[in-house]
Amino acid sequence: MAEARARVNGPTYPQALALLNAVRTRSAGTPYTQATVNNILLERRIEFLGEGTHNMDIMRLNAPILAMSSVGAVAPSDPLYVWPIPSGELQANALMTRN
Repeated sequence: MAEARARVNGPTYPQALALLNAVRTRSAGTPYTQATVNNILLERRIEFLGEGTHNMDIMRLNAPILAMSSVGAVAPSDPLYVWPIPSGELQANALMTRN
């Protein structure tokens, strides 16, 4: 909700800042002075670390998938950006085609 409020009303919108700082100060972090989208996304990444939500955020925001060790970054325009449909799904549904 903080992200939506900040995107619509700006980073100084009181409700967006209050929601962001409720998460931030819960773990004794220093409160933010502005609810920028980058601050909100950072807190979201920290809050949901290891829960698998970061990839959904990347896709939702049409952001590049960052490089890791020997694997390069993947731009949103790259065909590899979308995970392929599993072969089991393709076999179960003859009307479905490989993406």
